[in-house]
Amino acid sequence: HGSLRETRVRLLPVTSALCVLFMISPLSALENTFVGPLAGWRNLKTYYGAVGDGVADDTPTLQQAFDDLRASHYHVLYLPSGTFRITSTVQLLRQEDPNLQHSTMIVGEHPSETRIVWDGPEDGVMILYNPQYSSMGRITLDGNTRALTAIRESPIYSTANEFFDLVIQDVGFGIEAGDGDVAH
Repeated sequence: HGSLRETRVRLLPVTSALCVLFMISPLSALENTFVGPLAGWRNLKTYYGAVGDGVADDTPTLQQAFDDLRASHYHVLYLPSGTFRITSTVQLLRQEDPNLQHSTMIVGEHPSETRIVWDGPEDGVMILYNPQYSSMGRITLDGNTRALTAIRESPIYSTANEFFDLVIQDVGFGIEAGDGDVAH
């Protein structure tokens, strides 16, 4: 568990359009002033009751927050400083009705202060990420040398999702997108 595994991004062939926007920011950009959380943001600790101590299982709390983010009219989930331990895959799914789509954002306080750590099965997926026009950033995703993938995008297509100021460590794949079962 002490060694850092190589992290790589795997883009697989897809049957329909694949558009994944990756923003790579220099570490100096992390030092810029962060404005937030704002009043309209939901806080994972204060609103949902996550513990964030690295010991308690925050999986159900994070999943509830993701479900609410998808279903409600609020658009930003804020993860304050803490180590949020997850023991199974959390999923952020898109709306079934395309007319109900809205952009969402999951934002942490700072990648050195906000961590989601995998404590689930070997070769698991930390986050199944399937929204549209959404972003996630300012978080460290730590696979704890057990997770295969930090973020798995939709196997069908991904529309204008953005990842910014993410630190992804100790996983086999940082971000997977597409469908590896498509025959050429």
